[in-house]
Amino acid sequence: MIFKELRKMPYAKGQLKKLANGQYHSISYEVTEYSSHRIEKRCAVYIPQYDYSVGPTWNDALQALKKQIKRMEGKDNGK
Repeated sequence: MIFKELRKMPYAKGQLKKLANGQYHSISYEVTEYSSHRIEKRCAVYIPQYDYSVGPTWNDALQALKKQIKRMEGKDNGK
């Protein structure tokens, strides 16, 4: 369903706000339909010092951002 993730956006926004810890952050949802009628959904979260993380679901995008934060803060020992 195209808009399933859109309904989850308020929850994702709350999670992103916690991760941003008072800093600027952004969240977006994009739906693209190709001439072949294939539909692509993109959930994106952004905190400037950690860059964008994207995925087909908010969970995927947030997990990628959490991984990026840990990596940049040296908490996952390069894993």
